[in-house]
Amino acid sequence: MKTTIWLLTLLFTLGLSSIDIEAANVRGTLILATNDGSGVESSLKKYERQLRRLNFDSFRSIGRGSSGVPGTMNLGNGYRVQLNSSGSNGDSIPLDIKWMRRDDVLIHTRSTLRRNSPVILGGPRYQGGNLILVLEGG
Repeated sequence: MKTTIWLLTLLFTLGLSSIDIEAANVRGTLILATNDGSGVESSLKKYERQLRRLNFDSFRSIGRGSSGVPGTMNLGNGYRVQLNSSGSNGDSIPLDIKWMRRDDVLIHTRSTLRRNSPVILGGPRYQGGNLILVLEGG
């Protein structure tokens, strides 16, 4: 009986710690980074340490979206992100990321999405600052 309980506990724990590609949902936040002295928007405080490394002092969200994998995430202002993956590696998902404005590809890159670790991509200049894209599993 103890062996059965231990085995069920192990299987349950392993199931929760891995990322299922078919059930993966990715949330995205489009951020405008500037040096206008306005600080960090409250909804972005959890990324503040990583964002400050990008040599800007002000960050505000200008779009949000979510998508499954594969899928397309609409962020507003004509921006969207296409996500594809070849599968899950247990606790991570290798992503093929196309960040687009209308039909123009701004950035095409690959990155690995891990639980509790956002992917942060620096983007093009926009309205006196730069765009930043934050992707996280959810």
